[in-house]
Amino acid sequence: MMTKEIYIEKLETRLDKWNAYLGKLEKLATKLKGEIKISFDESLTDIRKRRDIVKTKLVQIKDAADNAFNDLKLETREARVMLVDAFSKAHDKVGSILESRKK
Repeated sequence: MMTKEIYIEKLETRLDKWNAYLGKLEKLATKLKGEIKISFDESLTDIRKRRDIVKTKLVQIKDAADNAFNDLKLETREARVMLVDAFSKAHDKVGSILESRKK
């Protein structure tokens, strides 16, 4: 069973990686125009919102008593799944954008 401290460390590492990837997507967004940019910006807003939920859960875990850790871990897992889904949708849009530029 993973300790609270190890879980916090792993979640912080994941957040760092997600933030780095978000930075790359934000850089790509600056090169887009029109409806594609609007759609992609909406995806980035969704990612930021979901990332912030995970960050809030991380703070809650850090502040929680050990007996509340397991419940918060489950809630955080759900938030992480939603964040990964948002990244996946944005990644699909990137693929569509790149395909449309080839034509």
